[in-house]
Amino acid sequence: MAKRAQISEPLSRKQRSRREKEALYRRWLIIGTSIVLGLSVVLLGWGLVQEYVVKPRRPVAIVNGDKIALDDYQRLVQYRRLIYQSNLNQMQAELDAIDPADETMSFMRQIYEQQVQYYQNQLMGVGANTLEEMIADRVIQQEAARRGIAVTNDEVQLEIEQQFDYHRNPPTPVPTPEQPPTATPPAVPEIVLEEEASSPTAAPAPTSTPLPTATPVTLESFEQSWQGYLETIERLSGFTEQEYRALIASQLYRERVQDAIEAEAPTVAEQVQARHILVATEEEAQAVIERLDAGEDFATLAQELSLDTGSGAQGGDLGWFTYERMVPAFSEAAFSLAPGAISEPVQSDYGYHVIKVEAHEQNRPIDEADMSTARADHFARWLELQVQGEGVTRQWTSDLAPTPQPYTR
Repeated sequence: MAKRAQISEPLSRKQRSRREKEALYRRWLIIGTSIVLGLSVVLLGWGLVQEYVVKPRRPVAIVNGDKIALDDYQRLVQYRRLIYQSNLNQMQAELDAIDPADETMSFMRQIYEQQVQYYQNQLMGVGANTLEEMIADRVIQQEAARRGIAVTNDEVQLEIEQQFDYHRNPPTPVPTPEQPPTATPPAVPEIVLEEEASSPTAAPAPTSTPLPTATPVTLESFEQSWQGYLETIERLSGFTEQEYRALIASQLYRERVQDAIEAEAPTVAEQVQARHILVATEEEAQAVIERLDAGEDFATLAQELSLDTGSGAQGGDLGWFTYERMVPAFSEAAFSLAPGAISEPVQSDYGYHVIKVEAHEQNRPIDEADMSTARADHFARWLELQVQGEGVTRQWTSDLAPTPQPYTR
């Protein structure tokens, strides 16, 4: 027999009110949970954006409105550190290969020791030095733009080829004598890892026997070396081909801007003609002054007493020189003296000087032999003014440099 259908009893007003409240609570609970989850997702997403988008692009320096991003800086630091460590490994291996008892190699040993110390110092200062390098590069490229100086992609490619010793139109091979070994690393060093440097090969002995010129690098060999180098530096430091090409372009911009600014260096300068007598102690310098006051000849005393045997043989004569050519203490004294006057003892790293000024001119032509130094000083002063100018702000701290990492295969 069929079951009788159950008839639901109508809910009371109190029951309906309770159910409506429960439904409302459930809706608010769902809405609240959704809001909390949504905020969590937003906060997580914001944190990820901050960590992987905003933070890497934060500037470590601003150069006349041009920002240097943190991630660009960190990759260049890693690349510089890789190259310095590779060169250090190479120099240390060469140094370890020299027998300390071999006196004929003492000069080469000294060179390698200096190179090892140099690369150790570079590694210690790579964080701050890389930042200054990037600031200088931006300043130089901004100046290049103002002067209409350009560097093309083909010029960058040609420079890369030359660094890898590949020449599109190689010169006619000519037998040349083999040169003694040097401690100067190649322009593009082979990446020497620590385990590879542990078994050095003894440095070859110098020889004057003429040897045939090395076989020219072929296009195929260049491309193989180039791609291998790119793969290595990107794997070990994160530095990309695009960044490496930009680095080469920066070098070319620097050369061209430097040439342009050096060409504007003044050809005349304030100069002094002076003599000096160099002695070891202040007491000796004072004794020299007393003898000069007693009427003895300056040139004769210089020949007799001066530790600077080069100028001493010429009566202490230093010829004409600019302020920048001498150490600061010496120049400050010499340029403050009237012609014919003799200084009090002047201390420098070399000892104590007694200086006599023979002549002083405000706009004397710079000797051609000194012009190369004058041009280099002119560019260095210009660059220093730019990188320390008001338009450059640094937002760098040492903790922004990436942590050193072991370079292994």
